[in-house]
Amino acid sequence: MVSLLRPIICLSRLKLFAVLILPALLALPPASQPVKTLQINSMDQRDSIVAALRLWAKVWAAGDTDRYLGMYSASFVPADGALRQQWERTRRQRIGGAREIVIDIADLRIVQVNQTRTEAAFVRHFAARGMREETRKKLTLEKVADDWKIISEQGVKIPHKQE
Repeated sequence: MVSLLRPIICLSRLKLFAVLILPALLALPPASQPVKTLQINSMDQRDSIVAALRLWAKVWAAGDTDRYLGMYSASFVPADGALRQQWERTRRQRIGGAREIVIDIADLRIVQVNQTRTEAAFVRHFAARGMREETRKKLTLEKVADDWKIISEQGVKIPHKQE
């Protein structure tokens, strides 16, 4: 009987790894790729990145799905592997139908990958109609003309402490 349980235990450990550990590992930069602190020629570039992130949060909170989706690059691929059209449909339903959304960005760290690509890591505080959620986010943004567009997005929910 014990041998029948072994595959179930292994599957449970695999699920635990996939749900809890793997997302945290994905949020870390690869060891072979050195991370350098954002070094910019002027504060204008940093300010434009911060402004893009604030606009992303603002249009999300306002339920402006067209502008929200416009913050994402045409090359954006959802982290869960969904097709872009499916992801957009889901985002339109969740954002467009929600009211009284509050989005806050805290602990922002910006890292330059190259001249046109930047990574922003932060904690996103989300609240809507009694629901509260904190997520550790990592967005990779790419400069397209005068705008910063999101090309990848990763997130790991931060568990709430039971009181």
